[in-house]
Amino acid sequence: MANRSTLLSEIGTTFNNHELLRIALTHPSAANEITTTKTDSNQRLEFLGDSLIGLVVANEIFSKLPEKPEGYLTDLRSSLVRKETLASVAKRISLGDYLLFGQGEKQNGGQYRDSNLASGLEALMGAILLDQGINKAYTVVAQLLTKDIEAAIWNGVTKDPKSALQELTQSIGKGSPQYILVQQTPVQQNKNFVIEVILDSEVIGNGEGPRKLDAERVAATRALETLRLLRVNDA
Repeated sequence: MANRSTLLSEIGTTFNNHELLRIALTHPSAANEITTTKTDSNQRLEFLGDSLIGLVVANEIFSKLPEKPEGYLTDLRSSLVRKETLASVAKRISLGDYLLFGQGEKQNGGQYRDSNLASGLEALMGAILLDQGINKAYTVVAQLLTKDIEAAIWNGVTKDPKSALQELTQSIGKGSPQYILVQQTPVQQNKNFVIEVILDSEVIGNGEGPRKLDAERVAATRALETLRLLRVNDA
């Protein structure tokens, strides 16, 4: 594991209670492998950090976009607190190098998985809140997400691919697409889902991912590309 002082320097904080930091960086797979003593994982801190990040993002975009209605702000917040965005932030500070995993999870590339990186970032922010207080925690979160918040404000709301696909299929009178699970590998083999999108009894997209939702989003993105290409060719 990399030196934690480098991580703390990167995010601009220190810790009084280093046990909190250790817990924040401990994935459940590592905690489960330690049987000699009770070891906490970062899941409870993840819950706290998730709420903190949501608060910071909501306040920042509320202040910076005084003319936007509630619905727009809600969609923008959702795009900023989603797993992919938080994983991108975690990668910028190389958080995966500091997370402690069980042997199985690490061998399966757990330190590179978006879900683990996003959860680890949330847990770390939760630990900072408990150790340093709300003012410092707010500052750290706001600084880490500054680029993402600015980009989201500039680019506007980016729809989830599943929502975008449903809007498109309904607009052309095709109803709602169906997501069919066609394959699921067991946990011991690095759990993975394969999904197909069905529209009018035809497969229009497929995708895979470590979570069912991830696979559905990939499949929806490919389905959107397929439908848009068909519409261009029909024009």
